[in-house]
Amino acid sequence: MLVIRDASGSPVLTFTPAVVGVLNYLERIALPETAQVTVMLADVSQADVLAPTIGKTVMKAPAGPPIPFVVTYNLNDIDPQRSYVIQARIEDADGALLFTTDTAYPVITHDSPSYVEVTLVQP
Repeated sequence: MLVIRDASGSPVLTFTPAVVGVLNYLERIALPETAQVTVMLADVSQADVLAPTIGKTVMKAPAGPPIPFVVTYNLNDIDPQRSYVIQARIEDADGALLFTTDTAYPVITHDSPSYVEVTLVQP
């Protein structure tokens, strides 16, 4: 986190590293009011292991696509040699999966952006 302070030491600007973007899905389906969106920043550097979550945001009752998101993370958790992706899912109130990512959306390292447009699909 970067904090810029004025002459008296009071913070005037704070920067927290984040991946930002929007979630979309192609189906013309309204989400239930109880829908929950989870967006995760995951380290996918190792094959055949569960990808550790570096950052996560959960949103309730989104209005529908496009759904903006911000996932903050600790800069110390990022290794420039590793690979990171955004994963997302939308579930109903009972936890049933409505939409999910089926494509890798690389971010942050290896010349990947910190802004991403994610398309979700039905399971």
